[in-house]
Amino acid sequence: MTVAERVRETIMSAQGSTAARKLFGIELPEPIAKVARKIEGTAQKAIVEERSNVVEPAPVVGYFDDQGTPRLAVSKGAEPALEDIAVELVRLVFRNGRFEKNMPFAEMRHEANRRLCRRLYRIIESEVVFPEAEGLDVRARNRTLERMRAAFLDPLQQGRYRPDEAGPARVREGVLDALELTIAEHDARAAERHMEAIAAADPEIARALGMLYTVVKNHRPFEDDGRVRAAYYLAVPFLFDARRPGQAPPRR
Repeated sequence: MTVAERVRETIMSAQGSTAARKLFGIELPEPIAKVARKIEGTAQKAIVEERSNVVEPAPVVGYFDDQGTPRLAVSKGAEPALEDIAVELVRLVFRNGRFEKNMPFAEMRHEANRRLCRRLYRIIESEVVFPEAEGLDVRARNRTLERMRAAFLDPLQQGRYRPDEAGPARVREGVLDALELTIAEHDARAAERHMEAIAAADPEIARALGMLYTVVKNHRPFEDDGRVRAAYYLAVPFLFDARRPGQAPPRR
C-alpha cells in the first residue's frame, strides 16, 4: 500500500465518537474529525494545539515532536481557517509519526538554511496533501492560492515585495513563495500563467522557480514519501543557487 493509499484509507475508514470536535475553536466536520481521532489513536497521544511565537511558513504547521506527539502550531499573528487545519491533519497522516528531527530538512546545520529547506519540503509534500485534503470537501488549493496571491504575487507585480530585503535572501524567499503559488494550481496552464507573470515582474525569481518547478513536474505523480524526498534532494541545490552571481554557495 502506498502512502497516498494509506492516507485515503485513514480518511475513509477512521472510526470513533461522533461528538463535535474543535481545534483552535473551529468545529471540525465529521470527516475531518475522524482524521484527527485516527492520528491520536495511532500516536496514542492527543493533538497539541499551540500558538507559535514565530512566523511559520503557513497559517498552521503540523508536525510530530521528539516524543512523537502530534502538534498543530498557528503562526504568529495568523488566524487559522478550517482549510489550514484539514491540510495539516492530512500532512500528519502522510508523515505517519515521523519525528520532525528525522525529516530530511533537519540535516541542515544552519538554522536559516534549515528553515528554508523545511518550507521547500512542505511545499513539495503538498503534491500529496492537497488532493487528499480536498477529498475532505475543503478548498485547500483555493485557500493557498488566495493567500499567496495576496502575500506574494500582488506585491511582486506592484513593486512592493520585500522592499527592504535585498540579495539572495529575498530571491530565495521569493522562489519559495512562487513555488507554493504555482503548485497550488491544479491546472498546468494556470501555473504557467503565474510563472509568466512572475517572470515579467522579477526575472531572477522566475529563473530559479523554473528549475524548481521542473523538478516537481518531473516527479509527478507523487504517490509516496520516497517521491517527495527524491524531488526535495534534487530541488535543494536550485534553491541555494538563487544568489548573486559569483557568490559562494552556503555551508550546510
